[in-house]
Amino acid sequence: MNLQRIKLLTQLSIGELEERISMLENLYSQAPADSQPDLIDEIGDYLKAHDLRSQVDAGVDFNRALRDLARRMRSFGRVISTPYSEWLSKAASDPTPENAKIDQYPD
Repeated sequence: MNLQRIKLLTQLSIGELEERISMLENLYSQAPADSQPDLIDEIGDYLKAHDLRSQVDAGVDFNRALRDLARRMRSFGRVISTPYSEWLSKAASDPTPENAKIDQYPD
């Protein structure tokens, strides 16, 4: 997670962030496979900035909102140091982690 980039993106309004997220999502569907991971990471940064901006617009202090975002990202464990696209591909390759298997809960 690049905090400096996310801080910079929070200077955009919620509407501008949503517009850019939508644009990037459209680009993703048309992009060649080799550029899709970069677009996923870009979308992830915009989504984090959107979350941060939403909190600030709701009256939360910027630094507090930033700490909250960082805490939530740390709660993902190793994911914080893993690019979103890499994490997403790992999650897609194992869509039912051990703790989410249906057969874990007997009838």
